[in-house]
Amino acid sequence: MAELNEEHMIEEIKANIATGDSLKARLVLDHLGSVDKKTQNRLLYELARADADFTIPLLNHVLTTFPDLATQLPVIRETLISHLIAYPDLLIDGLRNPVIQDKTVLVETAGELKLEEATPALIDLLGETEDSHLLKLIIETLGLIGDPQCINTLTDYLYAADRELIITAIQALGQVGTPTAMHRLAERMGTDNEIDLLILGIFSDVQDQVSLEKLNDTLRSHHAHMRIYAKDELIRIGVKSVPVLIENLKEHDDDFLVHTLNVLGDIGDESAIMPIRKLLDTVPKNANVRFAAYEALALLPLRKGAYTLAAGLTDKEDHVCVAAARAIDRNFNEILA
Repeated sequence: MAELNEEHMIEEIKANIATGDSLKARLVLDHLGSVDKKTQNRLLYELARADADFTIPLLNHVLTTFPDLATQLPVIRETLISHLIAYPDLLIDGLRNPVIQDKTVLVETAGELKLEEATPALIDLLGETEDSHLLKLIIETLGLIGDPQCINTLTDYLYAADRELIITAIQALGQVGTPTAMHRLAERMGTDNEIDLLILGIFSDVQDQVSLEKLNDTLRSHHAHMRIYAKDELIRIGVKSVPVLIENLKEHDDDFLVHTLNVLGDIGDESAIMPIRKLLDTVPKNANVRFAAYEALALLPLRKGAYTLAAGLTDKEDHVCVAAARAIDRNFNEILA
């Protein structure tokens, strides 16, 4: 191999920049690892001075083709990213450019910038690649950007063959966080308990109406661990979940009523008092429902109407009487005395 003429390389890349010949410039840069540090810096300096649309693909080529060299020369990555940040339109062009084979840095930067304008290009790129690492990265990036126009695309990956892609798509839709995104996640539930718990965790974070209703509906689950998780999260969310829980008191499913009353008691919001008292006025046939209602009232601040608790002392079931007595003791006042 002929010895490299470093001065000639510098002159060559300057000429390539002047004529816009990126192919020849790439050939020069392919020898970047074979010259001394001073020449490396000079070549990169000249390249950085060129127009960004010329520089970006070449810097990306060096970064992705010679990763060890790029580690030794961090200026390569730094210059590329600074150009992408300064020229977001060129970043989008780069995502669509078939000449740029490894688009990892471009995708990552689009996510860091939360560049909504890049969403269509990223969606197109998803359809063009079969590389699982890049697929995962693009899905993660769409989540970071959070543009609702990606919801349909992300929904497709909820049913992918690759479990890791399913989980990534779930998390991305959680980051989008719109009611439509939450509906799509709700539709995915029911076939895998682990995935269902992951989705419930997202509902717990988003806390919109759809999310609260789905958490609430999970109180009906036949799986104890799912019910327990939903209960804990509804209690953690607190007052915000009370209206949807109160609606449950109109239901006739005894187990559902008991779970609801337990949660309302633990939340401790006084807006639940009247609905629970109305439920007791109907004298539920199931003693467990009556018991849970008095247990809930024992945990709530009954400023008025505490005397109505006395009716529970005459219940035909002893454990209901005990619960009513606890509620009375908890809310004892002069009127009751």
